[in-house]
Amino acid sequence: MLDCKYICDDHQQWIVCEPQQAFLRLLEMSSQAHKMALSEGLEAALPYIGSAFETAYVLYNCAQQSPQLTTMLTSLTITLANAYSALGKHQEATLLLNTIRNALLTNAQAESRELSKIKFLKNCGEMLVDAAHDVIMMSSIRAGLSSRLH
Repeated sequence: MLDCKYICDDHQQWIVCEPQQAFLRLLEMSSQAHKMALSEGLEAALPYIGSAFETAYVLYNCAQQSPQLTTMLTSLTITLANAYSALGKHQEATLLLNTIRNALLTNAQAESRELSKIKFLKNCGEMLVDAAHDVIMMSSIRAGLSSRLH
């Protein structure tokens, strides 16, 4: 389980008690976070991206894990990791991507009957691996640029 730092305990409890309303709110939060990232930058949007991600994560762990929710969790994970990486928080980005990838793969292993769901979860996991490689590459590029400037 991931420790939440963007949403409070009361919000988490509301998500668990009202998953349908929480999902609708998640759609709004995700849209707002992306718009804010474009208009005001990643640093200003980070709390919104983080709140949307954590809402998706709590929903994923307590509600029926639909393909739409899984896709949204994967997308928000990559968005949050990219924001962390852009802000120089490469370790946090990599840890986040690996944690969610492991959660998806654990879920895939628990699914012994639904081959299509297993394949879908593994594909989402692979997207997170690709994003982790991008974070590592960007970290290396930034470190190289920084050393050349000094």
